[in-house]
Amino acid sequence: MQEKEKRREELKRLKNLKKREILDKIEKLKDVTGNTAVGFREQDVEGDFNEREYDEMMKVTSCLSAQFMFEKIWLSLLCLGYDEVCVP
Repeated sequence: MQEKEKRREELKRLKNLKKREILDKIEKLKDVTGNTAVGFREQDVEGDFNEREYDEMMKVTSCLSAQFMFEKIWLSLLCLGYDEVCVP
């Protein structure tokens, strides 16, 4: 029983150490980029990983990225003088 408790305490210590390491790296990213958000929310760092929530976030991000790229290409074509662009 005492061995299990020692193991739990060691795992807890290691998790806290890893968390501190990750937070330090995020702080460095903030300093280097000048971006205080760095694309992370507090809940992204705290708590357990939720696979379903992550998958949903990736779907939204992918859609937004595709929309952004479409608009960027569209504007580029207009700037190049293509007044009429046929979109299927």
